[in-house]
Amino acid sequence: MASGKTHHTISLVVGIPIAGTLGAMLGLYLGGPLVAWWVSQIALLGVILGDFAGPDQDVDGLTRQEQDLVNHPNRLIRWFGWLWVIYWYPFAKVMPHRGPSHWFLVGSILRFIYMFWSWWWLIWITGENLLNTVWLWWPLLLGVVVSDTLHILCDTKLLSKWADRNVRGDDFVRWYYNR
Repeated sequence: MASGKTHHTISLVVGIPIAGTLGAMLGLYLGGPLVAWWVSQIALLGVILGDFAGPDQDVDGLTRQEQDLVNHPNRLIRWFGWLWVIYWYPFAKVMPHRGPSHWFLVGSILRFIYMFWSWWWLIWITGENLLNTVWLWWPLLLGVVVSDTLHILCDTKLLSKWADRNVRGDDFVRWYYNR
């Protein structure tokens, strides 16, 4: 299996251009250049969200991103990290590791519903029409699916050894800042 740093690096470096392009294409189909820009931005946000709430949310311990949040020097980010861990705890207890949350598309939809059920409930209670906000959810789900697909591909035997050998999170960061 690929390491957490490898998953994180591939998700952001490869996922952001893919999701941005797919989001822009979807936006152009839906409306035009301005819509394409907004839809691509929402899809990019979905990739980042998919990186934090990836297929490994079903592990009993903390994921790499959760460790980074709970050990962050900023107290506010640390508190957010612990709230995030507490929020995902029931999901980790119900889902077996490498179970449905690692299935292509099924895992993305399950985690997406778990992430946003409280928002949808709030929208429903306030009387807002959910159809008015549905255009916002599809590009966000698109970004999460792109991030999850890259994560799942890195977990396959074919790609996990290559990814760990050739994609190092620290090496990429050093290259990026020293170019």
